[in-house]
Amino acid sequence: MLFRYSEVFRTSLMISDLSLVAASWALAYWIRFYSGWPAPQGIPEIELYAYALAGLLPVAFFALRARGLCLPQRTGSLIREVGAVIGAMAVTIVILLAVDAALRTWLSRAVIGLFAVLAAGSISAFRIAGRGFLGHLRRKGYNLRYLVVVG
Repeated sequence: MLFRYSEVFRTSLMISDLSLVAASWALAYWIRFYSGWPAPQGIPEIELYAYALAGLLPVAFFALRARGLCLPQRTGSLIREVGAVIGAMAVTIVILLAVDAALRTWLSRAVIGLFAVLAAGSISAFRIAGRGFLGHLRRKGYNLRYLVVVG
């Protein structure tokens, strides 16, 4: 029974992380090209950035998973979790830059930099808020696990 609820929690955690990655990518594109920031070479087609996002999501998924962020961090350190998020996003950015250089798509470095900050910040903030909310529920008596030790 507990394993089933754990799977639901893990799945929702990864879906929310990947949703934040996609939203951060879209927001970085909007900030760079539509917020009044000068674009001397013009505004690139959004399709290029949509294709990049389609490749970026699996990379982010595997980077987050490799850092152990798909597992519940109930007793782990909050600083270690935020550090793991930053590390996973750094790996994602390095792979994105390598693929961009290999394919010569010339994605905007400003978009990539904004994305790195937005993605790491939003995922970390979401996880901190989630921990706070779950801690509040546990103090109220919900989401507790009981253990009987016989011996």
